[in-house]
Amino acid sequence: MACNTGQFLPNEVWGEVFGNVPLDRLPTVTLACKTFRSIGLPQIFQTFTFSPYFVDGGRSPQPVEVPKAEAEAEKSMEKLHFYTSASISPHVHICRIVPQVTKSGYPDVPSKPHVLLDAFFQLLPRFTNVNILEFHAVEFTSVAISQLALLPDITTLLLNACTLSAITTPSPVRARHVRFDHMGTLDELSKSGAQHWKIVLDLDRLETLKLFPARASIAFFGDSPTFPSFPNTTSLLLALPHSLVIELPIILKQFPRLSRLSLPLIDGRQRDLSGAVASRIPHTSPPPVQYYDGPYELLHLVMSGGMRSLWLTGFHSIGCDPDVLAHELGLYKESLKSIEFFKTGLLRLNEAFLSTVRSLFPSLKVLSLEAKESNEFTLPASRLIFIMANQSDFLPTRDSWTRYRSTYYPPA
Repeated sequence: MACNTGQFLPNEVWGEVFGNVPLDRLPTVTLACKTFRSIGLPQIFQTFTFSPYFVDGGRSPQPVEVPKAEAEAEKSMEKLHFYTSASISPHVHICRIVPQVTKSGYPDVPSKPHVLLDAFFQLLPRFTNVNILEFHAVEFTSVAISQLALLPDITTLLLNACTLSAITTPSPVRARHVRFDHMGTLDELSKSGAQHWKIVLDLDRLETLKLFPARASIAFFGDSPTFPSFPNTTSLLLALPHSLVIELPIILKQFPRLSRLSLPLIDGRQRDLSGAVASRIPHTSPPPVQYYDGPYELLHLVMSGGMRSLWLTGFHSIGCDPDVLAHELGLYKESLKSIEFFKTGLLRLNEAFLSTVRSLFPSLKVLSLEAKESNEFTLPASRLIFIMANQSDFLPTRDSWTRYRSTYYPPA
């Protein structure tokens, strides 16, 4: 049935309206007319979630793969063929390969666990418009990597607890944003082939790389005698283990266009030792980082004249000493002039530190502080003048800072 929705609202607006319709009700809406069908179908089928086998949730993140029973496998295969059909596959933009997790024993089946997964990779190139691929507990064989490499442009590739048995590929995997997560032990990670992702990925195309937790960073970088170049990567999240602190200048040198750097600290047992190592690392020419999130003890490796955002932690997990931090920031007075966003956590907050912030950050637009001995607050930097004028009670009350906290954002 034809309808005249177009004369009232453009399809783009209807698309926004359909985005607020519950997914289970959207098929009914698409039956109203051809226009609604053409708008609704892409939303109904934009995400394909496929579970090729069971994994033992009690042993995660090193799962045991167990095949599905024959009846379930047939249903999964039917779903796969439906989504890869010529009429449906163009609507798919997101593929999620997520094995079903169970802790209650498995069916006694003779089939191999990779039957459905192998079928998925054989049909993967049919998803001509897919741009986000998410894999959980998947083993990538040479065939799987070769099929993945056939996709012309993967916007985001998410790899969680995956293993890679392929060392080479006829052509690299063209992904622009990659996140590699693995909560396994170092021994499990060494067996997962994590270090080979540097070989199979197209590093010239890679724009964003995220490695988490610290063990994943070690597996990805730590065993390499040399580090490859990431010529066009502009954003790096590297969960920083103690063993890579000393290697950080060498790693950063391989990212000549890096503008956003995040170094979350997880391992508390060696953080004090890492801080001592960081203090002995000589100053090097930093990449053009504009947004830095990490320990202040590494500022000498990342500070550049174009820095716009600082979110500082410290190797001491209990918080930054405000006097020490103020001294460190004072060493980079010229580089701090362009900072618009500043956030840190302190052992205590005093007027002297706020005075330092005012003098060192003339372009500051947003300030966010958390102190162990006082409230946390976030506010426009212009409020500092008001705070300093009320020295007897310079901290905003909780009521006054919450309304600012809900609206601030680091500069994009």
